[in-house]
Amino acid sequence: MSNLDNMTARIIKECEEKAAEIIGNAKNEERILLERKVAEAEEKKNEILKKAEIEGSNKKERLISNAHLQVRNRKLEAKQEVIQKVYEKALEVLNKLPKDEYLSFVKNRLLTLNIDGDEEIILSSIDNFIDETFLKEINTELNKMGKNGSLKIGEERRNFKGGFILYKNGIELNNTFEGLILSIEDELEPSIIETVFS
Repeated sequence: MSNLDNMTARIIKECEEKAAEIIGNAKNEERILLERKVAEAEEKKNEILKKAEIEGSNKKERLISNAHLQVRNRKLEAKQEVIQKVYEKALEVLNKLPKDEYLSFVKNRLLTLNIDGDEEIILSSIDNFIDETFLKEINTELNKMGKNGSLKIGEERRNFKGGFILYKNGIELNNTFEGLILSIEDELEPSIIETVFS
C-alpha cells in the first residue's frame, strides 16, 4: 500500500501545486485588474477635474466679461443721461432768452437762411415776441438783400418751446430750438463727452 500512499501523496502534492499556481495566477490577475481599474479611475478623475477646471475657468471668464459689459453699458447710460441733461439745459437757457436776444436770434436766422422771403412763419403757441412790427423790419432787410420781403406770420400756432418754422409750398424748414439742438446733437456729442467725462 505504500505505492498507493506515494501515488496519493504525489497526486495531492500536484493538486496543491496546481491550486497554488491557480491561486497565484488569480491573485496576479486580481492585482493587475485592480491596478488597471485604479489607473482608469485616476484617469477618469483627472479628466473630470480638468473638465471642471476648464468649465470653471470658462464660467469665470463669462462672469468677468458679463461684469465688464454691464459696467460699460452703465457708463454709456450715464453718458447718455448727462448728454440729455446738457441738451435739456441748453433748451432751457434758449427758452429763457430775454426778448431782445430772442428777437436778435430770430432776425439773424431769417436773414442768413437761404429763403425767398415770401414764406409763412409758424410760431410757437407761447411766442409773444414776434409780431407784425418785428416782421416788417425783417422784410425791409430782406428787400435790401434783393429778396422778396413779404414774410408773414401764419395763422397756425404749434406746440414747441421757441424759434419758428418756415413754411412754403408744403415744405417746412424747422428752426425751432428743439429742432436746432437736435440737428447739432451728433456734432456736439463728442465734445460734450470730452468736456464732461475727461
